[in-house]
Amino acid sequence: MKGEWIRRGYSDIVVIFIHGILSDGDTAWRSGKGTYWPQLLAEEPEFEGAGIYVYSYHTKITSKDYSISDAADGLHELLTADKILDRTKLIFCCHSMGGIVARKYLLKHQLELSAGGRQIGMFLVGSPSLGSKLADVANILTKNIVTHIQLEDLRSIDSNRWLYELNSDFKRLRDSANFHIMGKELIEDSSDAIGRTIGPIVLPHSAAAFFKDELRIPKSSHSSICKPTSKDDMQHRALCNFLASMLEWRLAPKPKKHARAIEFTSNTVPQHFKFDYKYRFTDFVGRTKELEELKQFVYSDAPFSWWVLKGPGGSGKSRLASELILDIANDSKTMCLFVQQSDLNQYSIGTRELSEDTVLVVDYAARFFTQILEIIHDYSTKLKQNFKLRILLIERETDGHWWTRFSQSYEAARTQHAAEPLEIAGVNEEQIIHIIKDVISKENKELPYNDVTIFQMIKRLDPQLRPLFGMFLGVSLADKVFENHWNQYDLLAHQLRREALLIERKYAELGNELILRHRRLLTLATICNGIEEEKLKDVLNRGIYWLPTLSEFNKELYDDMSGFREVIPDLGVAPLLPDILGEFFVLESLNVLPTTPYKDAEFSEQLMSLAIEISFIKYFLRRVLQDFPTHKNVPLLFGAKFQFGMIGADLLILMSHIFSGNQESLIALWKCAKYLHDNQDGTEKLFMDHPTRVYQEATTIMVCKYVNSLNDQLLYYDIVKSNLDTLIKAGRELLSRENGMIDMFVPDMAYQESVSISAIIETFRLQKKIKQSDVYVKRLDYLNTTFNDPRLRYLNFISYKVFYFDKPEVVDEKIRQLTYFMFNTPPQLPPIDVNHEKSLFMNGIFFYYLKERNDEATARKYYQEFSKNLFQPNAHRFSVAAIEQYAHTAANAIEFLLSLDNRSSCIWYFNNIKYIYNFLGPNSSGIIIDMIREFENKLSSGK
Repeated sequence: MKGEWIRRGYSDIVVIFIHGILSDGDTAWRSGKGTYWPQLLAEEPEFEGAGIYVYSYHTKITSKDYSISDAADGLHELLTADKILDRTKLIFCCHSMGGIVARKYLLKHQLELSAGGRQIGMFLVGSPSLGSKLADVANILTKNIVTHIQLEDLRSIDSNRWLYELNSDFKRLRDSANFHIMGKELIEDSSDAIGRTIGPIVLPHSAAAFFKDELRIPKSSHSSICKPTSKDDMQHRALCNFLASMLEWRLAPKPKKHARAIEFTSNTVPQHFKFDYKYRFTDFVGRTKELEELKQFVYSDAPFSWWVLKGPGGSGKSRLASELILDIANDSKTMCLFVQQSDLNQYSIGTRELSEDTVLVVDYAARFFTQILEIIHDYSTKLKQNFKLRILLIERETDGHWWTRFSQSYEAARTQHAAEPLEIAGVNEEQIIHIIKDVISKENKELPYNDVTIFQMIKRLDPQLRPLFGMFLGVSLADKVFENHWNQYDLLAHQLRREALLIERKYAELGNELILRHRRLLTLATICNGIEEEKLKDVLNRGIYWLPTLSEFNKELYDDMSGFREVIPDLGVAPLLPDILGEFFVLESLNVLPTTPYKDAEFSEQLMSLAIEISFIKYFLRRVLQDFPTHKNVPLLFGAKFQFGMIGADLLILMSHIFSGNQESLIALWKCAKYLHDNQDGTEKLFMDHPTRVYQEATTIMVCKYVNSLNDQLLYYDIVKSNLDTLIKAGRELLSRENGMIDMFVPDMAYQESVSISAIIETFRLQKKIKQSDVYVKRLDYLNTTFNDPRLRYLNFISYKVFYFDKPEVVDEKIRQLTYFMFNTPPQLPPIDVNHEKSLFMNGIFFYYLKERNDEATARKYYQEFSKNLFQPNAHRFSVAAIEQYAHTAANAIEFLLSLDNRSSCIWYFNNIKYIYNFLGPNSSGIIIDMIREFENKLSSGK
């Protein structure tokens, strides 16, 4: 990483050249004739006062886990050190991935850059703003050969959440009133020799994503577009014209943009407004203890901390947070805000100086976890902070990918307010009755039943006693429509019918057809959690038969349907809230179609394909499966073809873990999985398009882990094995015809089959029929030797330990073999996963020898062998959790050895715990410190 001045200049303008992937600051800009673009610019008399600077960063084949974000951090360090940030006009001339590096830099340091009124120019030269299909192919070809995180981040945006969020954030920054930016984008041509062969490496729509009046450079390829040979070349003239525009740019005064707070009112129109926490329709009852705990969090002494408020949908999490805001509103020293993603961006920099104590409440935290982690990292590492910052995250559960990432961040671990989230569920009997009666009273209706009957009703409808369902029941009782056989679906259906009737009466002159099309738009927006204004215009201009056209769109009608009255910049249409009502509305909307020959499944396919194009919808679908796993229309959501088959089944896997103890929900998931399986279009086509559908569907079947019946386990296993063998065969056939490759998901499927085998072997063991599992042990051997997946090593060891319980020498040989494979074969997982699996494998064989074989010497040998392999320089950067596993293993060993009064061996393991603590340094958690203190006392006291 280096920065080089071509010319320092004396004016307030500086041009910063940033190269692309697998290049550097010299070869990227130098033509075959030796012309060097930065020098060519330096020779332009019109810009003799401008500084010209070239930034080079690490992007070779060997760059491994050096990310785009790392390159952006390096850019900031050099721009600061070389006093470039003292200038007022910064122009970034970026080729290829260099444009993404620059955009990441601008987002991370937006407030610092905007504070001095700086003007930013972005001159993007063949930059893959929406990713590159070539990167998709390259990632598949290099998988298991080389780790290259930059290449992964260049994948197409439709499968690249990181890039999607970066682009969304940058668009908001571009349009911000506080940030001054203009840009120009150059597009490569496809008419040269390379272009005629493979076409542009960066497609036009990807290279021209952010600014108007893009320019195609004739006869240019991806490599030549950044290498002008003379001052007359079009790309050079375009850069000069852009610089001239930057010199003439004068800022007009702009109104100050304030942070957006939620306004709490008691407005009750339209009718479903009463269910939104912001409108405080009912009294706030209970939660005294939880509210006090939140105040303790806000007013604690730490300069920075965060916490999670979790609970099921409808339990009142957002209402509790809103009451917290109102409760501290009179404290002039503390600002408390519900924030959207655009507001969150303002805090995603380490240089932000708070002007007052601040509390940020982030609802749907899983959607924004990458930004939240950046904030946590920035503020947890600040040496000095004059004001406190608190971040309260609201989510339904703490599991899944987002929570895994938090668990692996030790900045997050050190700054978490408490080890466990603040969890809420329903309310008590007295409180739920109060809510129901309050709703009836505010509807100006008489109470039709006594308290005992009301409680029996709500207890049957919602055993959790969630406030939201209490409100639903209150409305139904006030309307005198409730019937004793109703369930939750009936309650929700009444709310929707009630609202639909109000809309139809108010807007009768528009006609039912137009109202219905607006309702379809609300369905789409609810799936997407709202649609931005520009995307909305694009969608409505397409002439989709079931949506209003742009000219037909009636904002007043739509807002009455959604019940949304806040003004949020760039938001075109809002979703239907609260979540549970919105999810049910989407499912019910699939029943009623506009006049059309299309079938329900075809309509849902169009709807979901459009939703995927607009937004990442996994979180919506996950909530649907949590709240309505048995709804008859769920298969319509999870049965769409093309890319949606992958997303739908992926969520089924997630939910199979969430519903691991709920047999009814597992059956519903199985039906969804079967729907996917039965509607595939043939193995070969499926393999070429989205083979993950077969893989994910089969993985979902792995609920057999939670089934006690051996017959069920064997049945599910046969289906899994059949799917895996079919996919392997298809992959080999395609490979032999040189038009495909074995899919990267096959090893994951092999892992799931191995999990199934382990469950079957364990069941045989419990039934004392262990020798009947011979065929399954052999199958696990086959999978372990066929697929290089460290996860299979541990399962293979466990199967041998159980099956060959009377032949320890066979187990010894298998452990030696598996250990060799673990250390001497290239892994198919990222480093953090590999080291985690190694630590689990070590822990398993360690206690096998220590406890089952009473062989402490062999156990220690394997402990030393594995730890020596892991404890390398910089290992703590990506393997903290794995390293800490060794401390836990040593701690458990001490406890066991103390029970045997083997104190001499205890000292050796105690010294290892201290070594791990020193090795991790600031990354070490408080758990290890507690271990050291505990065993110091035990070993010194002789206990």
